[in-house]
Amino acid sequence: MLEPYLQRSPFMNHQHIPTILWNSDYELMEGDCACCNPTTRPISSQDLSSPLWQHPAHLYYDALPDEHTLVFNPFGPGGVVVLNQAAHQVLDSYATPKPLDDTASQQLATLGLLQPAGHV
Repeated sequence: MLEPYLQRSPFMNHQHIPTILWNSDYELMEGDCACCNPTTRPISSQDLSSPLWQHPAHLYYDALPDEHTLVFNPFGPGGVVVLNQAAHQVLDSYATPKPLDDTASQQLATLGLLQPAGHV
């Protein structure tokens, strides 16, 4: 099941709202996948206390229709994630370390698409 994440603002039209889709069942899968790393786990809100975050250099990207992007961190706790253009811009803004400054960034970190600076 894909779980949508929408960050809403009354000042933004729907095209500018970061939308993040992921499979919430991924966390419940058995560890029998050849690519599965049993030491990875979803990041909890308690783990979001690192002051600076950035996206790992090894993220896999693939273009999808309608200005969406598939993103996958092969070493992260989540599975495949789909971002709309606004969410992709949020992810790209973490090319250099900075604090998690909104709920979309926090969700990207929870899914393993952002990591504490220095651990990338």
